[in-house]
Amino acid sequence: MKWGFLGYGLIAPKVYESLKELENETLHAIASQSNASRLKSEFSSEIKVYDQYDALCADPEIDIIYIATTHNFHKEHALMALRAGKHVICEKPIGLNATEVQKMIDCARKHQVFLMEALWMAYLPAVRSCIETVKSRAIGDVKLITANFSFNSEYHEDRRWLNPQLAGGGLYDVGVYPLAFANLIMGSIPQISHAHAWMSNSGVDLSCAFQLDYQDGTSAQLQCGVQLDTEHTATIYGTKGKIVFPTFWKGQSYDIITESGVQKMDIPFRSTGYYHELQHAVDCISEGELESSIWGLDDSLSQARLLDRLLTSIGYGKNKM
Repeated sequence: MKWGFLGYGLIAPKVYESLKELENETLHAIASQSNASRLKSEFSSEIKVYDQYDALCADPEIDIIYIATTHNFHKEHALMALRAGKHVICEKPIGLNATEVQKMIDCARKHQVFLMEALWMAYLPAVRSCIETVKSRAIGDVKLITANFSFNSEYHEDRRWLNPQLAGGGLYDVGVYPLAFANLIMGSIPQISHAHAWMSNSGVDLSCAFQLDYQDGTSAQLQCGVQLDTEHTATIYGTKGKIVFPTFWKGQSYDIITESGVQKMDIPFRSTGYYHELQHAVDCISEGELESSIWGLDDSLSQARLLDRLLTSIGYGKNKM
């Protein structure tokens, strides 16, 4: 297929490196409203560069578009591409709320095109292996999951991470990872959620701790943030042992710890890691599927509903000034 990238900031170049590893898949065009001139110089005549997003969507040669703009524009840009009849992979979070996500799903189904949330962690071989290890009951019944993903960004109120107009804050930016990790392990969405956050004056969560309670009694204690350095470790505690997964959101190894000892699982990803979500999307489309069999549209919608509850709980967007 011929690909188009709508937006070309921090993530898109890494995605492009992995796209080069896929057979018969080529980057045909890029659209950027902020750095089109530089990109035209960088890619010369090798790849088309548009300075308007609608021009990219209207390009008849493009089969699939990767949405890589900031969170607040995902719905608008995804709908633009879907209505043009393009398959779409959209960066996480796919929408700011469940209403946006539902509109995107409805549009994709109306136009009979593929739509997938680019939650790259879900497609990594080590994460898939970890899920299978849990299903095998190697650590017994899961009772508790903990996961942290927080980093310390430069503090400027106009930075994307700290700007509510750009959907900044920990939950939107990195909280989706521990949230999705717990739900992937459990294979379900929790019924109850509790959250507590350290909020900025502009109303975004600088750090957020939250608990999920699943129907079977399992709990997940999770943390995320953009103003605090933490370990990026997930631990799954079972009745017969535990799994420790360092840097789980881009994981390539984990340890299974039981009474028998420690079993180390090393399962590296290919290229920059985005290879696996791209290959999965290509496989799904080639088989006539309109959504992912790993992280489907119902998963994206359920996670958006959960995010809605958490954001409401912490008072996201309420300016303190």
